[in-house]
Amino acid sequence: MKTLLEINDKKIPAVRIDSALDKYENVVLFPDKLAKANESLKKTGFPKLVKK
Repeated sequence: MKTLLEINDKKIPAVRIDSALDKYENVVLFPDKLAKANESLKKTGFPKLVKK
């Protein structure tokens, strides 16, 4: 396992994700906002990618 100093030298953020958050994996936390966003996407569609 790498030490924290080795990770910091590579400019990678050191983040530890709590496994207790797994209970929210398949749960919609804001169903009203999700429905509003889906309705907006139906009307306007997804933004188009701009190629340079």
